[in-house]
Amino acid sequence: MPFGLKSIWVQLAVEATEILWFVWQFGHRYLAGAFDGPEGAAALGRTMLWFMAAVVVGVIAAHVLGLIAIAIAKGGEEPDTTMDERDRAIEFSGQRVSHALGGIGFLAGMVILAFGGTVPLAVAAMFVAAIGGEIAGNVVKLLGYAGG
Repeated sequence: MPFGLKSIWVQLAVEATEILWFVWQFGHRYLAGAFDGPEGAAALGRTMLWFMAAVVVGVIAAHVLGLIAIAIAKGGEEPDTTMDERDRAIEFSGQRVSHALGGIGFLAGMVILAFGGTVPLAVAAMFVAAIGGEIAGNVVKLLGYAGG
């Protein structure tokens, strides 16, 4: 299995875990009224910053631990991280999907606001779409590798 393919599986695992964690935690806080009142916007901002930091740290930590696990499994051998044209094309196709869905999430957030929805719901829609877009982009990459 190429290194890029292993990396995609690690990313998918982290992203799926994070999106489930976000929906669970954010939903409970939203229903409890944590984002209501005069301090609601600040609470929302802090919550989103923590979740964004968790995404970055989670992906980096998973990649580092994944590299260590691969090195141990291969007896210390360096993984082959070279990319050919096929790898670049697969990466690009996944990025297009990720960016498109992230853009759709931003649009969804604006539509929520335009029709009287709350700011926390709009922000959550954008965040979930961004991570969901990453998941979909990684699935497209897996399909690209599977297609040969």
